Formats: sequence, structure tokens, C-alpha cells
Amino acid sequence: MIPISPNFNKEHFKRIKEEISPIESLDSFLVALGNNLSRLTKIPSEFRERRIINEFFADKDFSHEILPAIKHFVLSTEKLFDTEIFPFKEHSKAISEEETDSISANSALYATTERGIFVRHWSFSREQVACLIANMMYCSLGFVFTVPFDVVSGFDRYWRNLGYPQTASHMNMVINYLKLCYFSPSFLKDSTPVTVSRGMLSDDQYLSILSSMKENSKPLTKVKFLSEGGIGHPKTPVDVEIDFANRCIGFGPFSTQEEILFGTTPEACIAPLVSTALSDSEACFIGGVTHIGEGIGYGQSYKYKGIHSDISSIWEEMIKARGMGEILVSPTSSIPKTVARHSSFMCVDAKCYLGRDTLGDQVKDMDRELKKFLCGLLLCPPREGDSIGSIGTGAWGCGVFRGNKHFKLCLQVLAMSHCMVRETQYFTFSDKSITSDWTEWVSKKNISTINKLFNVLCKYREYVKEGGRKDIFEFE
Repeated sequence: MIPISPNFNKEHFKRIKEEISPIESLDSFLVALGNNLSRLTKIPSEFRERRIINEFFADKDFSHEILPAIKHFVLSTEKLFDTEIFPFKEHSKAISEEETDSISANSALYATTERGIFVRHWSFSREQVACLIANMMYCSLGFVFTVPFDVVSGFDRYWRNLGYPQTASHMNMVINYLKLCYFSPSFLKDSTPVTVSRGMLSDDQYLSILSSMKENSKPLTKVKFLSEGGIGHPKTPVDVEIDFANRCIGFGPFSTQEEILFGTTPEACIAPLVSTALSDSEACFIGGVTHIGEGIGYGQSYKYKGIHSDISSIWEEMIKARGMGEILVSPTSSIPKTVARHSSFMCVDAKCYLGRDTLGDQVKDMDRELKKFLCGLLLCPPREGDSIGSIGTGAWGCGVFRGNKHFKLCLQVLAMSHCMVRETQYFTFSDKSITSDWTEWVSKKNISTINKLFNVLCKYREYVKEGGRKDIFEFE
């Protein structure tokens, strides 16, 4: 547990209570929200996007359906958390890579696990998470924290970008999440905690793994290539979903793979409150979260599709309990107990190769990428014995970061095989050739075991170091 910042104390809670209690409309809420933002980020308190915000809420009953949920959970925060000790770091500024590496090198901040890595762990009840999400909507946590490209104090990045359809999609899912928490006791009282774990794999630990790979003749993990579905898609459920993360993990308004994953799963958005920028030796694991909504598309084309099938039965029960149309019921209404399916995210940030000699630099960074992915996998809880269940992944770091899909696939398979992943679901999306490319290559080279794949990667690294530029699947 980490001591709270000076401005996050009982006096802070007292002021928040006094300010939010009399709010009864969207207009008065936005005035108070703007005041919260101006205190923390020095942004003018008046929203220039007021017209866009009003249009977004035109078909929603903010005063009777959304505002009561926000107020209820904001006002419940003090009783659910110890106000003397609070489990959040104060993110008063963006942390540089050098500072992050220095912090991460201090293993005294971590506990050693049986799987051989250092781990820090946070656990929250469903009601605590709802309180945090409501405070993020109201920007009332009393400190600012870092997400990619910005320092924010909550969902202000959503509020300020509601004119973009993809941002409106993410906001819809946060609203539906708060409604579900407020009007569905069975969802809120689910005893499964939401967890955030941050792990660090030391150089000595990593070298020990490499040494074992050289002699490990166990078979490679099974790779199932899928052209339909995707990470977080209801038709392709897996035990662990890979977040193609930024160093500062978390949500955002523009629907990258990571922003979509966090956008559809609002509970995961509390992770930036406790996890600052990742170093090259670190990864993050988020467990016990629930997909609230579904979307379609990517980036600027991303749009909200509807309620995710993981909560469809609970959502239907909530609607029935509310009676006809949009008539609401009290938060204490009796609703049949149904437990939603929980999801887990493994957050790993790949290196960016924009404007660089991608192949040479990527091979040079092989240890960094392999170590990062191993760290993430070692954070995943085993399902059967020491093995991990199913994992959903894809072309990690191969979009705007310009990674090589074939090389990154080899690194992922090697890491997953070492960590005994039972099944890998690799989503190909528009890349129709990678399935046959991989199958033909491992068959031709007789690459069926961990040590064989490891040795090929080591030889390929030497080949590229000497000036070779063939793709790994073409390398002899």
C-alpha cells in the first residue's frame, strides 16, 4: 500500500461530497466536472464541446439514469477505501524511461513468486472498482495520472473527444457499466475481485530461461490461426487476451487495439491508477474484468455495436426488473443472480520501429521483446498444473510500430511454449498468408520443439548482424 498524496484525504472527500450532492442535471454536472479538471490540470473549466456533449446525451436519461449512478458511487468511495492509506501512486508528471528503469530495478518494491519473477499486486472488490470508475467520470480522484501521450485525471479524454464516433463508443460502454453496477446487485456483488499485477523479470532470471530453452525438447505450443473473431470478440473466448500495449498502459479516445480492449472493459481502466510506465523488463496483468460492450471496426472506423454477450443475461434481467420501457427500479431491486464471464489481459508493450531499419533493429532487440513477453506470460495464473490455458494474440507490435510479423510470431510461440500455453489463438485479420507461411516453414525446417525454434532464432540473429536481410521464413 502506498501513502496517499496530500490532496487526497478527508478534506478532499468532504469537498467532493458537498459539490456533487446538489447536482441534478447535465449542465450542473459539467460545471462541477470542469472545476475538478481546472484544479488538477489547469485546463479552463468551461467545456468548449458542450454542444457535442449535449448531443451525445440527447437520447439518454442523464438526470435519472446516469447521474444517480455516478453520485452513488462517488459518495460511497470514502467508506470503501481507507482514507489514510490509498493504493494509488500520485502521477503528477509523465515518467521518463530512465526513471522507470530506475524504479523497476528496485526489487524491494516487489515480492518474488514461485514462477521466478518479481510481482506487485493490487486487488479490488467490484464495488470498489465501480467507485473508482465513477470518480474517473467525475475526475474527482484528487490527482492526475499518465496514459499514452497525456497526463489526465480520469475520463476527461473521453469527455473532450465525444465528437469522434470511436470515443462516443467507449463512453457508451462506461455508462452501461455504471448502470449495470447501480441497477444490478447481482453484478456488483460478484465475489471475484478485479486484480492488477505488475511483474519484473530480472536479467539473471531471463538468462536462466534462455539456458533452459537451449536443451528443452518439449513440443511447441499449438497455434490456431483464425481469420474471424478477434481479441475480446464474444465468438472467440480465451483465458487470456494479449493487450498490444503502450508503455503507459490504459484507455484512450482513438481506438487502437489497446484502447478498444480497455474501452469495451471499463473495469480495466483502473489499471493506470496503480501502474506507471512499464520498463523493458516489466509487464502487467489485469484479471477478473468483464467485457461490457462490443464494437466493430478499428481506429476512425470503430463504432459501438451493443451489449457484449458476456453480460447479456444480466443485462436482460436488469431490463426486465426495471419494468416497462425506460422506467427505472431502485438499486435494491431483487434480480436473479447470474455471474458474468470474466476476462484477463496480459499487457505487453512492443518496441516501435517507425523511421528505423526495422529488421536490423528488431533482431538486435530480440532479447528485449522475448523477455517482455515471457514476463507477461509468467504473470498469467496457471489453469492446469503449471500450464496456462488459451491465449488470444495476433501481430503484436506490427501495425503502426512496424514490427515484422514472422519474426514476432516466432518470439511469441517460443515464449508461450516455454510457459506451457495450452493453445494459442492467433487472429490473422487481413493477413491471409501467415497461416500457410508458418505451417510450411516449421514443416520444411522440422521446427517442432522449443530448442529447435530457439536455435533457429539465434542463428538468424547472427545472420542479420552480419548484414543479411532475408525474412526469417526465407532464411536458410
